Amino acid sequence: MTAFHRHSVPTRDRPAGFRSERRSGQRTFTATFNDYVRRELHFESDLPYETLTNVRPWKNAENRYLNVAEALRKAKSRNPYLKVWICRGHYDLATPYFAAVHTVNQMELDPSIRKNIHLTYYESGHMLYVYQPSLKKFKDDFSNFLADVIMPPSAAVRWMQL
Repeated sequence: MTAFHRHSVPTRDRPAGFRSERRSGQRTFTATFNDYVRRELHFESDLPYETLTNVRPWKNAENRYLNVAEALRKAKSRNPYLKVWICRGHYDLATPYFAAVHTVNQMELDPSIRKNIHLTYYESGHMLYVYQPSLKKFKDDFSNFLADVIMPPSAAVRWMQL
């Protein structure tokens, strides 16, 4: 039995709801990220990189779902060229499956603005990068998204002259 299958009994150090698989995965991703940014990107800082940290007191969505749709709608209305990419895992247990689609549909954006919101789906859970086929698809989708959002210099000049 691995850490991903163990059931833990609540204690003072491990409260109810403690998930060993989250803690184990968190350590792995944090260590890998820290190694990558320091060794490959030569980023230097004494500050720790926090992956899942305590953000209490979290007042924005107390006793309700966090809703960023209005802020996104305003941003998209102010900048119709803003492109948004939403990634979803078919087996994501952290966020409701159709929540992103429903939220985008409820924003009532003009179709010319709505076309700049891209939703992609992966045969994975919330952490789509731990399943190799989803990671490959994500890399390809990310490359395509970047190619779509980066304006050639001539287009940027035309946009600035408007």
